[in-house]
Amino acid sequence: MRRVANYLVASILLTLLSGAIKYYNVAEKKETTQLLNHAHEVIHESYSLLTTLLDAETGQRGFVLTGDSSYLLPYETAIAIVDAKVNTLSSLTDDNPVMSDLFHRDIVPLVQQKRQELRKSLTLLQTQGQAATVAFIKNDSGKISMDHLRSALDRIRDYEDTQLNLRNNRLRTIYFINDTIHYASFFLISLVSGYALYVLLLQNRRNRELLTGLHEANRTLEQKVHDRTLELEKKNHLTEKLNKDIQENFEELESFYDALQTSSAFAEDTLREIRDLYDNAPCGYHSLAADGTLQRMNATELNWLGYTREEVVGKLKFKNLITPTSARLFDKKFQTFKQQGEIRNLEFEMQRKDGTCFPVLINATAIYNAQGEYISSRSAVIDLTERKKLELQLLDANAVLIRLNEEKNHFLGIATHDLKSPLNGVLGLINLIKMQAHNLTADQLQYLRMMEDSSINMQMLIKNLLDINRIEQGLNTVNKEYVAISALLKKQYQVFRESAQKKNISLILQDHVPDFHFHTDPEMLSRILENLISNAIKFSPSYREVAISVIRTETYIRFEVLDQGPGISKQDREKLFGKFQRLSARPTAGESSSGLGLSIVKELVNALNGNIVVESDENRGSKFIVELPL
Repeated sequence: MRRVANYLVASILLTLLSGAIKYYNVAEKKETTQLLNHAHEVIHESYSLLTTLLDAETGQRGFVLTGDSSYLLPYETAIAIVDAKVNTLSSLTDDNPVMSDLFHRDIVPLVQQKRQELRKSLTLLQTQGQAATVAFIKNDSGKISMDHLRSALDRIRDYEDTQLNLRNNRLRTIYFINDTIHYASFFLISLVSGYALYVLLLQNRRNRELLTGLHEANRTLEQKVHDRTLELEKKNHLTEKLNKDIQENFEELESFYDALQTSSAFAEDTLREIRDLYDNAPCGYHSLAADGTLQRMNATELNWLGYTREEVVGKLKFKNLITPTSARLFDKKFQTFKQQGEIRNLEFEMQRKDGTCFPVLINATAIYNAQGEYISSRSAVIDLTERKKLELQLLDANAVLIRLNEEKNHFLGIATHDLKSPLNGVLGLINLIKMQAHNLTADQLQYLRMMEDSSINMQMLIKNLLDINRIEQGLNTVNKEYVAISALLKKQYQVFRESAQKKNISLILQDHVPDFHFHTDPEMLSRILENLISNAIKFSPSYREVAISVIRTETYIRFEVLDQGPGISKQDREKLFGKFQRLSARPTAGESSSGLGLSIVKELVNALNGNIVVESDENRGSKFIVELPL
């Protein structure tokens, strides 16, 4: 056994030695891996910094050359993160004096120089115009500064690539040493453990031979003990049975006595709890005999009335505790109650001992004997004083809100109606000026178009406010007549074609019901299509399509407006047709949106007994479908 122990100790020592070497190699590998990751981060951030400056330069030049403000978004986004990129790269190179010196001496000044060149070109565009800015951009200074920056970043990446190769070689060496130590340790441990196992197997065979002899001697001894035990058990059996019978009888008596004591205590506690709940309930309780005499009343109701229990129970009738008007109602209802067995939510006015009154609500159930004769009642009483006060306050507040809403509707109707005439005059003057466009400069024409767009948006808002005002006042009457659908659609197409062209949107009309006349309210139908087409153009990006189509079936006519905008999310779809709802999507060219258009469409479609649904997926556009019955 001593040899086996020595072999096992040697095996343990080899295992510990292998673990220590493994720990050292793992630490070395972890440090090398961190250095590799650091080098990768430096290379990645240098590329990212160069790419960010290229994005800024591309956006700035796109804006200078085209005048399109959408190019400023990538420029501003890139400029905003340049400092963060520089700080990140600075923190990654601070631990290396060579890299840090190269970064702060060459790269940081070049980045600042490039940012100043980009800002200077935009300043030239604002002060001297596009020609001077283009001439400045064509100057080779921007290219030279970018080439110098690219060269400096290449030196950083070349240095890090060299460090990467050195660290990779070191990591491969560590892996080779680690594997060699593992295999050598496993071989030695396996050799020592195998020999120890061989020695244990020999010792185990000798032990089995000894155990076989001991088992034989033990079986002989056990047989003798068993025979003697059987004799003793026969003698003790009768004594044990008698003791067991006596014990069981005693335990039964003791359990019965404990049960009696527990039941009595529980019954007393339950009775006290029931009495406390009855007397101190938040509502009143009482019971009436067949002639209306009070048989029982809880403390809550007695406190309301100002009486003691001795003054009420068995001496007063319920009629003595209510006003004369309520007493007449009680006489009328009490006989019916005794026949029907219950009464619900009956209001009385109870009278206190001092003469003051308060309103109550009573719910009662009748109790009968075995012959079906009325014995008494169980009545629950609720004090309505606070509720009555709240009801009066609510009625007053509601009346004030109705009056304010009427004043609001009246003011809205007057204000929007008075705004229509001067706005139409402004649009008329704009059209007159446009007729003399040959006398206007390009800037004046641009200002004129901006004035016209703002006036048209204001005109649409006024129309929506007038529609909402009529709908809320119930003045949205339907005046049906036969309408030529093709003519109505062409009119809407002509109205919105110019605004679509301004955004480079293709407006497509698909008329599948030529020469069809539909019996409907033309003004309501025009307002429905007007709002849907206006929204489709507002929320569609440039160079996309907005399609308007109409088809007819045997039971309805169907209008569809399809756009290629951002779509509608599930969260926005729940509030889509509400008033003044602003969704997460925004108009693509900065147009205004009051949040009224779709709520008006919904109300007008309902007035025409129609149905409106929307089919939409995020980033895939939306289709609004209006079905009006034939």
